[in-house]
Amino acid sequence: MKIINSGIIHSLMIGLIPILFIFTNNLIEITLESTIIPAIVILGLTILSVIFLSKITKNTQKTTLVISLFLIVFFSISYLREGLFGIEVFSIALNQIPILAFMAFLILSIGVLIIYKIRNWEKPTKIFTAITIAIVISFIPNILLDNLDNYYSNSFQQEIKFKNIEKPNIYLIVLDGYASEKSLKKDFDFDNSNFLNDLRDFGFIIPEHNSSNYRWTVLSMNSAMNMNYLHHQEELSASNFMLQKYLFSKNLVMKTFQDNGYNTIFIDGGAAHREISVANKTLCQELDNQLMLALIHNSALKFIPREYTGDIWKESRNCSFSELEKIQDVENEPFFVYSHHRTPHEPFTRDSDGNYIKYPEKFNEIDKETAAKRYQYQLEYTNEKITDSISKILSVESKPIIILVSDHGWEQFASEPPTNEELIQWYSNFEAFYLPGINNYEPYQNISLVNIFRVIFNDYFETDLEILENRVFYVNMNSKEDYLDQRDITNIIDSEYKKNMEN
Repeated sequence: MKIINSGIIHSLMIGLIPILFIFTNNLIEITLESTIIPAIVILGLTILSVIFLSKITKNTQKTTLVISLFLIVFFSISYLREGLFGIEVFSIALNQIPILAFMAFLILSIGVLIIYKIRNWEKPTKIFTAITIAIVISFIPNILLDNLDNYYSNSFQQEIKFKNIEKPNIYLIVLDGYASEKSLKKDFDFDNSNFLNDLRDFGFIIPEHNSSNYRWTVLSMNSAMNMNYLHHQEELSASNFMLQKYLFSKNLVMKTFQDNGYNTIFIDGGAAHREISVANKTLCQELDNQLMLALIHNSALKFIPREYTGDIWKESRNCSFSELEKIQDVENEPFFVYSHHRTPHEPFTRDSDGNYIKYPEKFNEIDKETAAKRYQYQLEYTNEKITDSISKILSVESKPIIILVSDHGWEQFASEPPTNEELIQWYSNFEAFYLPGINNYEPYQNISLVNIFRVIFNDYFETDLEILENRVFYVNMNSKEDYLDQRDITNIIDSEYKKNMEN
C-alpha cells in the first residue's frame, strides 16, 4: 500500500503509455522487441527523478504527481502543436515553438502550484494510479495477439520440394517505391537509362512490361512472399494488421527455402513489415528503432534540431546496403537473402550523394514538382548504392540469382478516388533479373510480383508450380469490412501497356 500511496506507480504507467500506444497502433512496422530500450530509458529516468526530487522535497507523493504532469506535457506537446496548426490569434500562429514552450511552462507552473497548495493527495493518488493501470492493461490484448502463433493460420502454406541438387545463392533486393523506366520518363521527366545500362552490362534482363499486384507494401510483399493473391486468405482485411503481419512473418517463400536446406536472412532496411520469424537471421533491425523514432517525433524532443539528434535514417539504410554487400563473406552457403531498402521512398531528406538535407517546409506543404525533384535525388543515390552492391556481389560470386524489384511505383499526391493515370503510376514498379544458366527469358518479360518465385522455383529447382494470371488489384485501405475490399484494375494497367506498344 505504501508504494501505491507514494504515486510511483502512476508515474511509471504514464511513462509506459506512450510506448504502448505507438506500438499497438503501428503493429506492422514496429516489433515488440523495439519497446525494450525506450521502456528501460523512460522508466529508468522516471525512477531516478523520483529518488532525486523526493530527497529535495521530502514528499514522494507530490513529487510523483509533478513528474507525472511533466511526462503528460512532454509526450503531448507535439500533438498539441498539430492541433493548433492553422490557428492564429492577432495574426500570431499558435503552433510556433516559443508559444508552445510558454504554454508548457504555464501548464507546469499552474500544475505544480496546485499540487503543492493542496495538502492531502492520498485519495486522488490512488484514483490516478488505478486509472493509469487500467489504461496500460487495455493494451495487453494486442500485445498478446502479436505473439500468438496459434491464433492465425497461413492458408498459402504448402510443401514444395526442390528436385535440383544445385543450390545457388539467391538475393531478393526490394527498393521501396522505385518507379518503372516509363513512369520515371513520363511522370518525373527523368532519364534512368544510365542505371539500366549498368544493370544490362552486369547481365541483368529488364522486362518490357511488369506491374505490382497491389499498391501498398504490406499487401504487395505479402503477396510476393506467399506467391498468392491475398483475397484467398480467410479473414484478411485492410484493417487486420495482425494477420497481415503474421502472413509475412511466416511467409511461404522463406519457409520453402529453409525446408530445402537454405540459410535464410532478412535485412531490415526500415520498411513496413519488420519481422520475419521464419528467417534464420535478421540484420540491421537494431539500428532502426521505429518506436524510438516515433517517441521522439511525438514528444518535446521533436523540437530539437535534427543535426543534434543524429541521422538515424542514413545509419539504418547504410547498414542494409553494407550487410547486403558482405553477406556472401559471412554466411554459410547456400543462402537466400531478402533485403528490403526503404529507398527511394520518403522521407525525402537526401541529395543525390546521400547527404542529409534540412528542408525548411513540411513535405505536405510543397508542390508536386518539388516533391518529384526530391524523389529523383534519392533515386539517384539509390542507383549508386545498388550499382556498388551488385558489383561487389558479382566480384565474389559468379552465379548467384539476383531479383531486383520494387514493391510498387511512386505517386505522392493523389485524388480520391484516384484517376486512371494515377493508378498506372502507382502500379508501375521496377523489375530486373540476373539469371545465370537460363536460356529462355520469355516467362520474365511480363511477370508480376506474385509469380516471381513460382517461375524461379520451376526454372531452377524443377518444381511444377502453376503460373497465375497476372492481376492488379486496387484495395480500399480505409475499408472497415472483414474481407479484402478490392477492385480488379488489370484492364486499366494493360491498356496503358498496349498504348505504349502502339506508340
